[in-house]
Amino acid sequence: MATLFIRSVNGPKRHYKAWTLEAILFVDWIAVNLIGYLMLCGLTGFAASEGTTVIRNVTVIDPGSNLVGAHWSVLLSAGKIQAVGVIAEPLNATVIDGSGRFLIPGLWDMHVHLWNSKNLPALYLAFGVTGVRDMGSSFERTTALRRSIEDGVVAGPHFLTSGPGVDGRKGDDARLPILIASTPEQARQAVDDVHDMGADFVKVFTQIELEPYLALMERARQWRMPVSGHLPAKVRLEDAIELKQASIEHFFGLERLTETRLRKAFNAAAASGVRFTPTLSMHKRTLLQGVDEMVADPRLQLIPADLKKDWGDPQKDWAKASADFKEKAPQTYAHYREMTRWLKASGVTILAGSDTGDPFTIPGASLQDELVLLVEAGLTPLEALRGATSEAARFNKLEGMFGSIAPGLTGDVVLLEGDPLADIGNVRKVAGVCWRGRCYGKDGILRFQQSPSPSP
Repeated sequence: MATLFIRSVNGPKRHYKAWTLEAILFVDWIAVNLIGYLMLCGLTGFAASEGTTVIRNVTVIDPGSNLVGAHWSVLLSAGKIQAVGVIAEPLNATVIDGSGRFLIPGLWDMHVHLWNSKNLPALYLAFGVTGVRDMGSSFERTTALRRSIEDGVVAGPHFLTSGPGVDGRKGDDARLPILIASTPEQARQAVDDVHDMGADFVKVFTQIELEPYLALMERARQWRMPVSGHLPAKVRLEDAIELKQASIEHFFGLERLTETRLRKAFNAAAASGVRFTPTLSMHKRTLLQGVDEMVADPRLQLIPADLKKDWGDPQKDWAKASADFKEKAPQTYAHYREMTRWLKASGVTILAGSDTGDPFTIPGASLQDELVLLVEAGLTPLEALRGATSEAARFNKLEGMFGSIAPGLTGDVVLLEGDPLADIGNVRKVAGVCWRGRCYGKDGILRFQQSPSPSP
Protein backbone atom coordinates (compact mmCIF):
# COMPACT_ATOMS: atom_id res chain seq x y z
CA MET A 1 0.00 0.00 0.00
CA ALA A 2 1.45 3.36 -1.02
CA THR A 3 1.93 6.12 1.53
CA LEU A 4 0.80 9.71 1.41
CA PHE A 5 3.70 11.94 2.42
CA ILE A 6 3.21 14.98 4.65
CA ARG A 7 5.77 17.77 4.51
CA SER A 8 4.37 19.71 7.43
CA VAL A 9 1.16 20.09 9.36
CA ASN A 10 0.19 23.62 10.25
CA GLY A 11 -3.04 25.39 11.05
CA PRO A 12 -5.30 26.24 13.96
CA LYS A 13 -6.57 23.64 16.38
CA ARG A 14 -10.25 22.79 16.20
CA HIS A 15 -12.10 23.19 19.48
CA TYR A 16 -15.02 20.90 20.20
CA LYS A 17 -17.71 21.42 22.79
CA ALA A 18 -17.90 19.13 25.79
CA TRP A 19 -19.54 15.76 25.18
CA THR A 20 -21.74 13.75 27.50
CA LEU A 21 -20.61 10.40 28.90
CA GLU A 22 -22.98 8.69 26.46
CA ALA A 23 -21.29 10.50 23.61
CA ILE A 24 -17.80 9.59 24.82
CA LEU A 25 -18.75 5.92 25.11
CA PHE A 26 -20.20 6.00 21.59
CA VAL A 27 -17.04 7.63 20.24
CA ASP A 28 -15.05 4.83 21.89
CA TRP A 29 -17.13 2.21 20.05
CA ILE A 30 -17.09 3.87 16.66
CA ALA A 31 -13.38 4.72 16.88
CA VAL A 32 -12.36 1.07 17.31
CA ASN A 33 -14.61 -0.17 14.52
CA LEU A 34 -14.15 2.66 12.05
CA ILE A 35 -10.38 2.91 12.32
CA GLY A 36 -10.02 -0.83 11.85
CA TYR A 37 -12.23 -0.82 8.79
CA LEU A 38 -10.65 2.22 7.19
CA MET A 39 -7.19 0.72 7.65
CA LEU A 40 -8.41 -2.24 5.61
CA CYS A 41 -9.84 0.08 2.97
CA GLY A 42 -6.67 2.10 2.56
CA LEU A 43 -7.54 5.36 4.32
CA THR A 44 -3.99 5.48 5.61
CA GLY A 45 -0.87 7.50 5.88
CA PHE A 46 -1.69 11.16 6.47
CA ALA A 47 -2.72 13.11 9.50
CA ALA A 48 -5.57 15.57 9.63
CA SER A 49 -4.54 18.75 7.86
CA GLU A 50 -5.97 22.17 8.49
CA GLY A 51 -4.89 25.61 7.38
CA THR A 52 -3.39 25.48 3.88
CA THR A 53 -3.10 22.14 2.08
CA VAL A 54 -1.73 21.21 -1.33
CA ILE A 55 -2.62 17.90 -2.98
CA ARG A 56 0.32 17.51 -5.34
CA ASN A 57 0.75 15.59 -8.61
CA VAL A 58 -2.74 14.13 -8.71
CA THR A 59 -5.11 13.33 -11.58
CA VAL A 60 -8.05 15.70 -11.18
CA ILE A 61 -11.41 14.42 -12.45
CA ASP A 62 -14.16 17.03 -12.70
CA PRO A 63 -17.25 15.20 -14.04
CA GLY A 64 -19.37 18.26 -14.77
CA SER A 65 -16.81 19.85 -17.07
CA ASN A 66 -15.48 16.57 -18.52
CA LEU A 67 -12.09 17.74 -17.27
CA VAL A 68 -9.32 15.27 -16.52
CA GLY A 69 -6.05 16.92 -15.56
CA ALA A 70 -2.99 14.74 -15.01
CA HIS A 71 -0.15 15.74 -12.69
CA TRP A 72 -2.04 18.71 -11.36
CA SER A 73 -2.09 20.18 -7.87
CA VAL A 74 -5.01 21.51 -5.85
CA LEU A 75 -4.62 24.22 -3.21
CA LEU A 76 -7.08 24.25 -0.29
CA SER A 77 -7.26 27.08 2.22
CA ALA A 78 -9.87 28.87 4.33
CA GLY A 79 -12.32 26.04 3.67
CA LYS A 80 -12.26 26.49 -0.09
CA ILE A 81 -10.47 25.41 -3.23
CA GLN A 82 -8.09 28.24 -4.02
CA ALA A 83 -6.24 27.00 -7.10
CA VAL A 84 -6.22 24.02 -9.48
CA GLY A 85 -3.56 23.05 -12.02
CA VAL A 86 0.11 23.93 -12.02
CA ILE A 87 0.43 26.10 -8.93
CA ALA A 88 3.01 27.72 -6.68
CA GLU A 89 2.96 25.95 -3.32
CA PRO A 90 2.83 28.19 -0.23
CA LEU A 91 5.80 27.60 2.06
CA ASN A 92 3.71 26.74 5.13
CA ALA A 93 1.33 24.36 3.36
CA THR A 94 0.69 20.76 4.26
CA VAL A 95 1.58 18.75 1.15
CA ILE A 96 -0.19 15.50 0.30
CA ASP A 97 1.44 13.43 -2.43
CA GLY A 98 -1.26 12.44 -4.91
CA SER A 99 1.03 10.52 -7.24
CA GLY A 100 -0.84 7.68 -8.90
CA ARG A 101 -4.10 8.78 -7.33
CA PHE A 102 -7.29 10.44 -8.53
CA LEU A 103 -9.18 13.40 -7.09
CA ILE A 104 -12.95 13.81 -7.51
CA PRO A 105 -15.41 16.29 -6.01
CA GLY A 106 -17.04 15.32 -2.74
CA LEU A 107 -20.00 13.02 -3.43
CA TRP A 108 -23.64 13.76 -2.59
CA ASP A 109 -26.14 11.05 -1.73
CA MET A 110 -29.39 12.44 -3.12
CA HIS A 111 -31.75 10.17 -1.20
CA VAL A 112 -31.20 9.45 2.49
CA HIS A 113 -33.28 9.57 5.65
CA LEU A 114 -31.69 11.13 8.74
CA TRP A 115 -34.36 9.61 10.92
CA ASN A 116 -32.32 7.66 13.47
CA SER A 117 -31.19 8.98 16.83
CA LYS A 118 -27.71 7.89 15.72
CA ASN A 119 -27.35 8.91 12.09
CA LEU A 120 -23.57 8.27 12.06
CA PRO A 121 -22.89 11.44 10.07
CA ALA A 122 -19.12 10.94 10.14
CA LEU A 123 -19.45 7.68 8.23
CA TYR A 124 -20.70 9.61 5.23
CA LEU A 125 -17.47 11.59 5.23
CA ALA A 126 -15.28 8.55 5.71
CA PHE A 127 -16.72 7.01 2.54
CA GLY A 128 -16.33 10.21 0.52
CA VAL A 129 -19.90 11.51 0.80
CA THR A 130 -19.68 15.15 1.84
CA GLY A 131 -23.32 16.09 1.22
CA VAL A 132 -26.76 14.45 1.42
CA ARG A 133 -30.40 15.23 0.60
CA ASP A 134 -32.59 14.14 3.52
CA MET A 135 -35.88 12.91 2.07
CA GLY A 136 -38.00 12.97 5.20
CA SER A 137 -37.28 13.00 8.94
CA SER A 138 -37.85 15.02 12.08
CA PHE A 139 -37.08 18.60 11.10
CA GLU A 140 -36.38 19.53 14.70
CA ARG A 141 -33.77 16.80 15.09
CA THR A 142 -32.14 17.29 11.70
CA THR A 143 -31.94 21.03 12.28
CA ALA A 144 -30.14 20.37 15.55
CA LEU A 145 -27.79 17.98 13.75
CA ARG A 146 -27.05 20.53 11.02
CA ARG A 147 -26.35 23.19 13.63
CA SER A 148 -23.99 20.84 15.47
CA ILE A 149 -22.11 20.03 12.26
CA GLU A 150 -21.76 23.70 11.39
CA ASP A 151 -20.59 24.53 14.93
CA GLY A 152 -18.00 21.74 14.95
CA VAL A 153 -19.70 19.67 17.64
CA VAL A 154 -19.91 16.68 15.28
CA ALA A 155 -18.39 15.88 11.90
CA GLY A 156 -20.86 15.26 9.13
CA PRO A 157 -21.98 16.13 5.62
CA HIS A 158 -23.67 19.23 4.33
CA PHE A 159 -27.34 18.50 3.82
CA LEU A 160 -30.70 19.70 2.62
CA THR A 161 -33.85 18.42 4.28
CA SER A 162 -37.57 18.28 3.62
CA GLY A 163 -38.48 17.76 7.25
CA PRO A 164 -41.78 15.85 7.46
CA GLY A 165 -43.23 14.31 4.36
CA VAL A 166 -46.67 15.09 2.96
CA ASP A 167 -49.11 12.27 2.24
CA GLY A 168 -52.80 11.46 2.13
CA ARG A 169 -52.72 9.40 5.30
CA LYS A 170 -50.50 8.65 8.26
CA GLY A 171 -47.50 6.50 7.44
CA ASP A 172 -46.56 3.13 8.89
CA ASP A 173 -43.04 4.18 9.94
CA ALA A 174 -42.90 5.95 13.30
CA ARG A 175 -39.51 7.42 12.41
CA LEU A 176 -40.99 9.47 9.58
CA PRO A 177 -43.36 12.29 10.54
CA ILE A 178 -46.12 12.90 8.00
CA LEU A 179 -48.27 15.97 7.40
CA ILE A 180 -51.69 14.71 6.36
CA ALA A 181 -53.06 16.21 3.15
CA SER A 182 -56.34 14.46 2.38
CA THR A 183 -57.96 17.65 1.07
CA PRO A 184 -56.69 20.57 -1.02
CA GLU A 185 -56.92 22.83 2.03
CA GLN A 186 -54.78 20.46 4.09
CA ALA A 187 -52.30 20.20 1.23
CA ARG A 188 -51.88 23.97 1.04
CA GLN A 189 -51.50 24.15 4.80
CA ALA A 190 -48.89 21.39 4.74
CA VAL A 191 -46.79 23.33 2.25
CA ASP A 192 -47.18 26.46 4.36
CA ASP A 193 -46.03 24.53 7.43
CA VAL A 194 -42.99 23.07 5.64
CA HIS A 195 -42.09 26.51 4.31
CA ASP A 196 -42.52 28.23 7.67
CA MET A 197 -40.37 25.74 9.52
CA GLY A 198 -37.53 26.48 7.07
CA ALA A 199 -37.31 23.21 5.16
CA ASP A 200 -35.44 23.21 1.85
CA PHE A 201 -38.11 21.45 -0.22
CA VAL A 202 -41.38 19.52 -0.01
CA LYS A 203 -41.33 15.71 0.03
CA VAL A 204 -44.46 14.06 -1.35
CA PHE A 205 -45.43 10.42 -0.83
CA THR A 206 -47.59 7.87 -2.62
CA GLN A 207 -51.02 8.04 -0.98
CA ILE A 208 -51.92 11.67 -1.65
CA GLU A 209 -54.96 12.02 -3.93
CA LEU A 210 -54.97 13.99 -7.18
CA GLU A 211 -56.79 17.14 -6.01
CA PRO A 212 -54.65 17.62 -2.89
CA TYR A 213 -51.55 16.97 -5.01
CA LEU A 214 -52.58 19.68 -7.48
CA ALA A 215 -53.15 22.10 -4.59
CA LEU A 216 -49.79 21.17 -3.09
CA MET A 217 -47.97 21.81 -6.34
CA GLU A 218 -49.71 25.16 -6.79
CA ARG A 219 -48.87 26.35 -3.26
CA ALA A 220 -45.27 25.13 -3.57
CA ARG A 221 -44.89 27.22 -6.74
CA GLN A 222 -46.15 30.25 -4.83
CA TRP A 223 -43.48 29.70 -2.19
CA ARG A 224 -40.92 28.79 -4.88
CA MET A 225 -40.24 25.53 -3.10
CA PRO A 226 -39.29 22.46 -5.15
CA VAL A 227 -41.37 19.32 -4.69
CA SER A 228 -39.61 15.95 -4.79
CA GLY A 229 -40.64 12.44 -3.94
CA HIS A 230 -42.74 9.50 -5.05
CA LEU A 231 -45.10 9.51 -7.97
CA PRO A 232 -48.47 9.48 -6.16
CA ALA A 233 -50.60 6.47 -7.08
CA LYS A 234 -53.48 8.67 -8.27
CA VAL A 235 -51.30 10.98 -10.38
CA ARG A 236 -50.31 10.21 -13.97
CA LEU A 237 -46.58 10.31 -14.64
CA GLU A 238 -47.22 12.71 -17.51
CA ASP A 239 -49.06 15.10 -15.18
CA ALA A 240 -46.31 15.07 -12.54
CA ILE A 241 -43.82 15.91 -15.28
CA GLU A 242 -46.01 18.66 -16.74
CA LEU A 243 -46.40 20.15 -13.25
CA LYS A 244 -42.61 19.94 -12.91
CA GLN A 245 -42.25 17.83 -9.81
CA ALA A 246 -38.55 18.47 -9.35
CA SER A 247 -37.52 14.85 -8.91
CA ILE A 248 -39.29 11.50 -9.00
CA GLU A 249 -37.88 8.85 -6.69
CA HIS A 250 -37.73 5.07 -6.87
CA PHE A 251 -39.80 4.27 -10.04
CA PHE A 252 -42.80 3.48 -7.81
CA GLY A 253 -45.88 3.07 -9.99
CA LEU A 254 -43.94 3.04 -13.24
CA GLU A 255 -43.75 -0.75 -13.45
CA ARG A 256 -47.27 -1.00 -14.88
CA LEU A 257 -46.63 1.47 -17.74
CA THR A 258 -45.70 0.37 -21.23
CA GLU A 259 -42.29 1.03 -22.71
CA THR A 260 -43.79 3.34 -25.33
CA ARG A 261 -45.54 5.44 -22.71
CA LEU A 262 -42.49 5.55 -20.46
CA ARG A 263 -40.12 6.59 -23.22
CA LYS A 264 -42.48 9.38 -24.28
CA ALA A 265 -42.81 10.57 -20.68
CA PHE A 266 -39.04 10.40 -20.16
CA ASN A 267 -38.53 12.54 -23.26
CA ALA A 268 -40.90 15.10 -21.74
CA ALA A 269 -39.04 14.93 -18.43
CA ALA A 270 -35.74 15.63 -20.16
CA ALA A 271 -37.26 18.64 -21.92
CA SER A 272 -38.79 20.06 -18.73
CA GLY A 273 -35.85 19.38 -16.41
CA VAL A 274 -37.56 16.80 -14.18
CA ARG A 275 -34.93 14.53 -12.61
CA PHE A 276 -35.18 10.89 -11.58
CA THR A 277 -33.48 9.11 -8.69
CA PRO A 278 -33.64 5.36 -9.45
CA THR A 279 -32.32 4.17 -6.03
CA LEU A 280 -31.36 0.84 -7.59
CA SER A 281 -29.63 -0.22 -4.38
CA MET A 282 -32.95 0.15 -2.53
CA HIS A 283 -34.78 -1.94 -5.11
CA LYS A 284 -32.07 -4.59 -4.98
CA ARG A 285 -32.43 -4.79 -1.19
CA THR A 286 -36.23 -4.87 -1.06
CA LEU A 287 -36.42 -7.46 -3.84
CA LEU A 288 -33.95 -9.61 -1.88
CA GLN A 289 -31.42 -9.80 -4.68
CA GLY A 290 -28.02 -10.94 -3.44
CA VAL A 291 -29.06 -11.58 0.15
CA ASP A 292 -25.93 -13.61 0.99
CA GLU A 293 -23.72 -10.74 -0.08
CA MET A 294 -25.98 -8.30 1.76
CA VAL A 295 -25.73 -9.93 5.18
CA ALA A 296 -22.02 -10.75 4.83
CA ASP A 297 -21.00 -7.15 4.05
CA PRO A 298 -18.13 -6.41 6.47
CA ARG A 299 -19.04 -2.72 6.49
CA LEU A 300 -22.14 -3.57 8.53
CA GLN A 301 -19.81 -3.88 11.51
CA LEU A 302 -19.75 -0.09 11.53
CA ILE A 303 -23.45 0.11 12.37
CA PRO A 304 -24.33 0.00 16.09
CA ALA A 305 -26.12 -3.13 17.23
CA ASP A 306 -29.11 -1.17 18.53
CA LEU A 307 -29.75 0.16 15.02
CA LYS A 308 -29.53 -3.32 13.49
CA LYS A 309 -31.64 -5.21 16.01
CA ASP A 310 -34.91 -4.71 14.12
CA TRP A 311 -33.54 -5.22 10.63
CA GLY A 312 -34.67 -8.81 10.20
CA ASP A 313 -32.92 -11.51 8.22
CA PRO A 314 -33.02 -11.23 4.39
CA GLN A 315 -31.77 -14.78 3.98
CA LYS A 316 -34.70 -16.13 5.98
CA ASP A 317 -37.08 -13.81 4.11
CA TRP A 318 -35.83 -15.21 0.81
CA ALA A 319 -36.10 -18.78 2.05
CA LYS A 320 -39.72 -18.17 3.10
CA ALA A 321 -40.67 -16.25 -0.04
CA SER A 322 -43.22 -17.75 -2.41
CA ALA A 323 -42.20 -19.32 -5.68
CA ASP A 324 -44.01 -16.50 -7.47
CA PHE A 325 -41.94 -13.84 -5.67
CA LYS A 326 -38.71 -15.69 -6.36
CA GLU A 327 -39.58 -15.83 -10.04
CA LYS A 328 -40.74 -12.23 -10.39
CA ALA A 329 -38.26 -10.40 -8.14
CA PRO A 330 -35.26 -10.75 -10.50
CA GLN A 331 -37.48 -9.75 -13.43
CA THR A 332 -38.70 -6.67 -11.58
CA TYR A 333 -35.17 -5.59 -10.68
CA ALA A 334 -34.10 -6.12 -14.28
CA HIS A 335 -36.99 -3.87 -15.35
CA TYR A 336 -35.79 -1.11 -12.99
CA ARG A 337 -32.38 -1.33 -14.61
CA GLU A 338 -34.02 -1.22 -18.02
CA MET A 339 -35.96 1.92 -17.07
CA THR A 340 -32.68 3.49 -15.97
CA ARG A 341 -31.30 2.86 -19.45
CA TRP A 342 -34.41 4.44 -20.98
CA LEU A 343 -33.92 7.50 -18.81
CA LYS A 344 -30.37 7.80 -20.09
CA ALA A 345 -31.46 7.35 -23.70
CA SER A 346 -34.01 10.15 -23.28
CA GLY A 347 -31.44 12.51 -21.82
CA VAL A 348 -33.03 12.68 -18.36
CA THR A 349 -30.72 13.81 -15.57
CA ILE A 350 -30.23 10.85 -13.22
CA LEU A 351 -29.40 11.57 -9.59
CA ALA A 352 -27.57 9.07 -7.37
CA GLY A 353 -29.39 8.14 -4.17
CA SER A 354 -29.20 5.13 -1.88
CA ASP A 355 -32.15 5.46 0.55
CA THR A 356 -29.67 5.18 3.41
CA GLY A 357 -31.46 4.94 6.72
CA ASP A 358 -33.21 1.76 5.64
CA PRO A 359 -32.06 -1.66 6.91
CA PHE A 360 -28.77 -2.94 5.51
CA THR A 361 -27.55 0.48 4.45
CA ILE A 362 -24.24 2.03 5.49
CA PRO A 363 -23.93 5.83 5.42
CA GLY A 364 -21.67 6.78 2.53
CA ALA A 365 -20.84 3.23 1.51
CA SER A 366 -24.34 2.64 0.13
CA LEU A 367 -23.91 5.61 -2.22
CA GLN A 368 -20.72 4.00 -3.53
CA ASP A 369 -22.79 0.86 -4.17
CA GLU A 370 -25.45 2.89 -5.98
CA LEU A 371 -22.86 4.33 -8.36
CA VAL A 372 -21.72 0.82 -9.21
CA LEU A 373 -25.30 -0.30 -9.85
CA LEU A 374 -26.00 2.70 -12.07
CA VAL A 375 -23.03 1.77 -14.24
CA GLU A 376 -24.17 -1.85 -14.33
CA ALA A 377 -27.54 -0.53 -15.56
CA GLY A 378 -25.95 1.28 -18.48
CA LEU A 379 -24.56 4.64 -17.36
CA THR A 380 -20.93 5.43 -17.99
CA PRO A 381 -18.78 5.99 -14.91
CA LEU A 382 -18.65 9.69 -15.78
CA GLU A 383 -22.46 9.90 -15.98
CA ALA A 384 -22.86 8.12 -12.65
CA LEU A 385 -20.35 10.46 -11.00
CA ARG A 386 -22.19 13.49 -12.37
CA GLY A 387 -25.36 12.29 -10.61
CA ALA A 388 -23.52 12.51 -7.29
CA THR A 389 -21.47 15.65 -8.00
CA SER A 390 -22.18 18.32 -10.60
CA GLU A 391 -25.79 17.35 -11.35
CA ALA A 392 -26.57 17.02 -7.65
CA ALA A 393 -25.20 20.52 -7.07
CA ARG A 394 -27.13 21.91 -10.03
CA PHE A 395 -30.36 20.30 -8.87
CA ASN A 396 -29.85 21.71 -5.36
CA LYS A 397 -29.03 25.14 -6.85
CA LEU A 398 -25.68 24.96 -5.09
CA GLU A 399 -23.39 24.73 -8.12
CA GLY A 400 -21.54 27.82 -6.91
CA MET A 401 -20.48 25.92 -3.79
CA PHE A 402 -20.28 22.20 -4.54
CA GLY A 403 -20.03 19.57 -7.25
CA SER A 404 -16.82 20.58 -8.98
CA ILE A 405 -13.10 21.02 -8.41
CA ALA A 406 -12.67 24.69 -9.21
CA PRO A 407 -11.38 27.80 -7.43
CA GLY A 408 -13.88 29.38 -5.07
CA LEU A 409 -15.88 26.24 -4.35
CA THR A 410 -16.07 24.53 -0.95
CA GLY A 411 -13.02 22.39 -0.25
CA ASP A 412 -14.79 19.02 -0.48
CA VAL A 413 -12.75 16.52 -2.50
CA VAL A 414 -12.09 12.79 -2.35
CA LEU A 415 -8.73 11.16 -3.09
CA LEU A 416 -9.02 7.70 -4.63
CA GLU A 417 -6.44 4.94 -5.08
CA GLY A 418 -7.83 3.97 -8.49
CA ASP A 419 -9.31 5.63 -11.55
CA PRO A 420 -13.13 5.71 -11.25
CA LEU A 421 -13.49 6.38 -14.97
CA ALA A 422 -11.78 3.08 -15.74
CA ASP A 423 -13.73 1.20 -13.05
CA ILE A 424 -16.48 2.91 -11.06
CA GLY A 425 -15.77 0.42 -8.26
CA ASN A 426 -12.69 2.49 -7.51
CA VAL A 427 -14.92 4.98 -5.69
CA ARG A 428 -14.69 2.45 -2.86
CA LYS A 429 -10.89 2.87 -2.72
CA VAL A 430 -10.86 6.04 -0.67
CA ALA A 431 -7.34 7.20 0.19
CA GLY A 432 -8.41 10.42 1.87
CA VAL A 433 -11.21 12.94 2.19
CA CYS A 434 -11.07 16.71 2.35
CA TRP A 435 -14.12 18.27 3.93
CA ARG A 436 -14.52 22.03 4.16
CA GLY A 437 -10.86 22.30 3.25
CA ARG A 438 -9.61 20.01 6.02
CA CYS A 439 -8.05 16.74 4.87
CA TYR A 440 -8.15 13.48 6.77
CA GLY A 441 -6.47 10.10 6.72
CA LYS A 442 -5.75 7.33 9.21
CA ASP A 443 -3.71 9.49 11.57
CA GLY A 444 -6.43 12.11 11.63
CA ILE A 445 -9.45 9.84 11.49
CA LEU A 446 -10.46 10.65 15.06
CA ARG A 447 -11.57 13.95 13.62
CA PHE A 448 -14.30 11.92 11.95
CA GLN A 449 -15.72 10.65 15.22
CA GLN A 450 -18.92 12.06 16.55
CA SER A 451 -21.42 11.83 19.32
CA PRO A 452 -24.90 10.50 18.73
CA SER A 453 -27.05 13.01 16.87
CA PRO A 454 -27.86 15.81 19.32
CA SER A 455 -31.31 16.16 20.72
CA PRO A 456 -32.98 19.46 19.90
